[in-house]
Amino acid sequence: MPIKWIVKIVVALNSNTRPGEVGAGTAFGFLLAFLQGSWALRVLALTLTFFLKINNAALLLSLLLFIPVAALASPLMDLLGGFILTLPALQGLFTRLYNMPLLPFTRFNNTLVMGGLATGIFLWPAVFFGGKALVVLYRTRVRDRIADHWAVKWFTRLPGVSTIIRLVGKAMGLSRQL
Repeated sequence: MPIKWIVKIVVALNSNTRPGEVGAGTAFGFLLAFLQGSWALRVLALTLTFFLKINNAALLLSLLLFIPVAALASPLMDLLGGFILTLPALQGLFTRLYNMPLLPFTRFNNTLVMGGLATGIFLWPAVFFGGKALVVLYRTRVRDRIADHWAVKWFTRLPGVSTIIRLVGKAMGLSRQL
């Protein structure tokens, strides 16, 4: 299964997929990784991705990459969440939100959840534009160098690999026609 995701991300990087779709997938993976401790917020964010045009392979790959980063940043997110939750100006808002039906299931009143949500929302645009820029940079400067490298040419000439490349190419052609 992870090999399939990697193939999909490589296809997305090399195909006519818009860089914004890959950037949005990367940013949503980042947001989902930082929403620790709240299954309800993760389900809401994941549900939102079904209605947007994003690259799901980039979402899954970035989710896997950012989970360890989020785990390492947990103490900082806990401090940030505690700071936000104790702001006197927001106490009335948080009280009203907590008294709404179903909203307490998001666990927004947990310091780690609030800190992760604030971090994810605050850094989402930076991750989006960074992911988008990396796709453009890869396509303009790196892709042709990799394709022209002697090791890649040797690897793609191997009998099993060349068959897989040909089949994936045909499958991609068929999926574009549908």
